[in-house]
Amino acid sequence: MQKLTPSAVKEKLERERDKVCFIDVRSEDEFCSGHVPGAICVPLDKIESGQSEIPRDRMVVLSCQSGKRSARAKELLQARGFQNVVEMEGAFSAWAGSGLPVNRLRKRVERKQQAKK
Repeated sequence: MQKLTPSAVKEKLERERDKVCFIDVRSEDEFCSGHVPGAICVPLDKIESGQSEIPRDRMVVLSCQSGKRSARAKELLQARGFQNVVEMEGAFSAWAGSGLPVNRLRKRVERKQQAKK
């Protein structure tokens, strides 16, 4: 299994939540602007530097905005011995474009901006 469609990912997350770890490899700002419900933000640079804690005992589903970063993350994780790693086909763009639910977080307000309020 190389890739899962957004609808297949949604079904897996609903039916097998405890067996799936959904990792969004975009930056924190991109993640805050919209992400798959239940996703964990682990930016690609943290995976590249080995500073990520990704469970090995679950299926790891990877996504980014268009697919390039998740493909790189998959290569890195497989090179480190991860056995059950797949990408979401079409990445976050396909998820959002399919009308599936999207969570949005408020961006952190910098201290200088807080002082002005």
